[in-house]
Amino acid sequence: MIVGAFIVGAIFTPPDVVSQVLLALPLWLLYEIGIVCARIVGRPRCVRSPEGGDLDKDLKRTEAGQE
Repeated sequence: MIVGAFIVGAIFTPPDVVSQVLLALPLWLLYEIGIVCARIVGRPRCVRSPEGGDLDKDLKRTEAGQE
């Protein structure tokens, strides 16, 4: 992502290193902030019931009509 941000900065700015960096850094920071927000807001990977069973498997079995 860092290399990609600097490539975008090189393409969309005049041939000036300062302008390239001033465009690449906010792109990179927004990307990293998006990753952090996705971890905070995202659902948990695997939820286990207190009995030790797997809720995802139990739900699929219930939806299929199996007990």
